[in-house]
Formats: sequence, structure tokens, C-alpha cells
Amino acid sequence: MEQTAWRLVRASIASFSEAKEAMEAEFGLVGAPAIVHSVLKGAVPREGKLRDGSEYFVHGIGYTVVSSGAGQAHIDGSNIGDLFSVYDLSFYMETSGVDPVPDIEDLEAVLEGMAECGKLQKAGPKKYLISSQ
Repeated sequence: MEQTAWRLVRASIASFSEAKEAMEAEFGLVGAPAIVHSVLKGAVPREGKLRDGSEYFVHGIGYTVVSSGAGQAHIDGSNIGDLFSVYDLSFYMETSGVDPVPDIEDLEAVLEGMAECGKLQKAGPKKYLISSQ
């Protein structure tokens, strides 16, 4: 399961990065806080379709992007950057049709390993930054 978990985590993180890039390109804004702020000001719609056909909706401190044929990528903003949690990653896999989805503990072990070798930056307990590609 370890190799499978590593592969699934890497592919899922790539999808989170793509979702973030699509949102930023759509609105000409950088970061979830800027997008949420623009929605609250009424400058951009709270939900809709992106140019690539993905659907999005803005909520709380972030947004969710639902790509056709893929899962729901939930991204939150913070004062140190946009991030996702191990639970967001698990939900993305579940909504992408991964069966079985690795246990939270297995996903967290992979994420921690990636953080330890510098491929990912930890943002708090069970939270990780989405790097710009």
C-alpha cells in the first residue's frame, strides 16, 4: 500500500496545484484570501465554471474546485499561503473514485515523509502548503 499511497498523494497534490492555478488565472488574483475577499466584496461570483470546465464554489476561508472526471479539491487560505489538510486529500481521493482510499494515518505518513525531504512544506498539524509550480 505504501507505493500506492505515495503515487496517489503525489497525483492528488498535483491536482490541488492545478485547481489553485486555474482559480488564480480565472480571477487574476493570487491566493485563496484574495479570492474570498473579492467574493465578499461582490467583485467575483461565489460559484461558477472556470475556463477549463471545472466548477468552483467559494466558502469560508477558501474554495473548492470540482474538475470533470476528478474529485473535489478543497483549498483554504492562510497568512502563510494556500493549504490543504490530510482530510481534504482523503476526500479528494474519495470523490475521485479511488477505492480503497488509504487510511488517514497512511496519507499523513506519506505527507510527513514528503515534508521531511523538502518536497512539501508543513503548515500546521495535518496541514500542508500548496506550492506554486
